Amino acid sequence: MLHGVPTILTKGAVDVLLDRCDYVRCSDGIRPMTEAEKNKIRMQNQLFSENGLRVLSFAYKESEENLDIHAEYGYTFLCLLHPYICCSSTC
Repeated sequence: MLHGVPTILTKGAVDVLLDRCDYVRCSDGIRPMTEAEKNKIRMQNQLFSENGLRVLSFAYKESEENLDIHAEYGYTFLCLLHPYICCSSTC
């Protein structure tokens, strides 16, 4: 639980996790995930990768669901992370 709310946190490869996110957290709040937003995130991931940086993505959702394959969708994208760089969503 985070702040008293049941929350599922996950990490994974950018290309896999983006397809499981319905929302993106931005500095001004949470917005629906669009293809344009996904493309911005993919481009940032590519820039990191071209520089030899291994990158993971992080997402979460507030839910009381049991952890199973059906709970692996509907996330809110948080950020790309390299051990030395954290890049929150591009919005």
